[in-house]
Amino acid sequence: MLKLVIIISVAVLIVGFEGNTSVNGELPPNPKTGECYTRVSVPAVYEKQAETIMVKPETYAIKAVPAKYKYINKQVMVKDGYTRTKVIPAKYKVTNKKVLIRDEARKLLPVPAKFKTVSKRVLVTPERSVWKKGSGPIQKVENSTGEILCFTKVPAVYKTIKERVVVSEASVREQIIPAQYKTMPVRELVSPERVIKKEVPAVYKTVSVKALAKPATQNKYVIPAKYKTVYKKRLTRKSFSEWRPILCNTNASRSSIKDVQSRLAHFGYYKGPIDGVYGRQTSKAVLGFQAKNNLASGGLTKETLNKLKVRWPSKVSTL
Repeated sequence: MLKLVIIISVAVLIVGFEGNTSVNGELPPNPKTGECYTRVSVPAVYEKQAETIMVKPETYAIKAVPAKYKYINKQVMVKDGYTRTKVIPAKYKVTNKKVLIRDEARKLLPVPAKFKTVSKRVLVTPERSVWKKGSGPIQKVENSTGEILCFTKVPAVYKTIKERVVVSEASVREQIIPAQYKTMPVRELVSPERVIKKEVPAVYKTVSVKALAKPATQNKYVIPAKYKTVYKKRLTRKSFSEWRPILCNTNASRSSIKDVQSRLAHFGYYKGPIDGVYGRQTSKAVLGFQAKNNLASGGLTKETLNKLKVRWPSKVSTL
């Protein structure tokens, strides 16, 4: 199908040349007999412009300088000093001793009142004078006379009675209860407990030790910035289209197409058979090669053949 399209395109071009017509009325300039032309797309041209950019700014770093040491002889303690303590226990003896088991006490006791019985003569009837009948030679003359009355004194009458009288009033007396003691064996301290301390000195040994001779320090230094050169593409020519001679069925031989296929296979663009047929695989390989090498595309141009190192046919041949 692709071969048919190419043949039709070439036929149109030939008709255009013969009829002095083309697309938009434009014809290839200075055409040569036996050559085929097509309007190809010429890619834009860029040039690499070098530019230096900073990829890493200037920084500072700190480098540690380790400390330096030296060995010196030094006395070191290999065993601590300590205090050795010896306890001498207390000594006792047992003796019989009068031991107070109850303290002296004082007690208040009531003292009752004392009484005694005494005889006491008390007046029962006081002394008085009374009339008593008297007696004489003539006791009675008659009922109305002859009675003797004597006015006599009656002595006082006394009676002895016993009476209980207080000899001493009731009171309180203090009674002392003496302390009580008991003889019993008693453990007495003869000599108290003693603690004897003895200082045991520390043990030292002379050894070689690592001592600091110079302390560690820090050095600050500058790490310069890093730059790299990058290339930027700068457009020097815009893409355009123009008429250029190409290989077609009019001027390309089968051997020329085989050379093109071989070179495309050499560069890794073509993997089909080397049969001299400008088919779809060959056309696709040519387009890939042209795009990779920034060549004009749209046909198999002289520029493409030169890049492939394929000789341009010297005479027209018909496939």
